[in-house]
Amino acid sequence: MDLNPTEVGERVTNSLGQEIAFYEDPMNPAFCVIAACHQLQVAAHTEFFDTNNFGKDSEYNPVFIEGKLKCEYEL
Repeated sequence: MDLNPTEVGERVTNSLGQEIAFYEDPMNPAFCVIAACHQLQVAAHTEFFDTNNFGKDSEYNPVFIEGKLKCEYEL
């Protein structure tokens, strides 16, 4: 977050109540979207290049379990 990444897309709240914000990788904007949960102070690269797959009740919404990034469908 020290590199001041650009937030992209809409924030989503996953099934665990985690609010997820999406960011462009400030080191490589063409790389995958970063998902961040400010409540847990964690962030990770997703496998997605845009935020089109994320939204209300999407099975692709990011979920952080023990600091590791998963998708809803993996729960």
